[in-house]
Amino acid sequence: MLLDTEGKVVFMGHPANRKFEDDFTKLLAGEKITGKGTTQEAEGDSVEKDDGSAKEMSGEVLSKALTNFNEGVAKAKKEVGDKAKGLMRAFLVLVQDSKFDTKSGIFKTSLKHYQVLVGQAAGVKAIEDAAAGLRDKSHPWETILNKQAM
Repeated sequence: MLLDTEGKVVFMGHPANRKFEDDFTKLLAGEKITGKGTTQEAEGDSVEKDDGSAKEMSGEVLSKALTNFNEGVAKAKKEVGDKAKGLMRAFLVLVQDSKFDTKSGIFKTSLKHYQVLVGQAAGVKAIEDAAAGLRDKSHPWETILNKQAM
């Protein structure tokens, strides 16, 4: 972590990515530093881009989404049974990314549901069909389906 002369965090990350002598010189001169891991990342430096999928979401809506996802996964597992055995990859994951805006006091949340299915065609098809309800557009998450049937 690197602080400026006012005590504000201006860099967080691995030190191998920085030339600290240059950063210290700039900060002591009152200038801003840019680059990966800084609060003033130069254009194109950011590893994580805002894809616009984050939306204002109440705790109640988020809780309901998580409950619906867990219920959908449980239903799919029950439907599939032993048909998934022997698959190299078979998972259904919901990734939640929430950020709190201190100025507005609002949480912005992005939900992405990954379905990754790799293996024999019958097992992939069984899970894909059983998990179809989780891909329904009415859910507050984006679904990314990656499958490879062999």
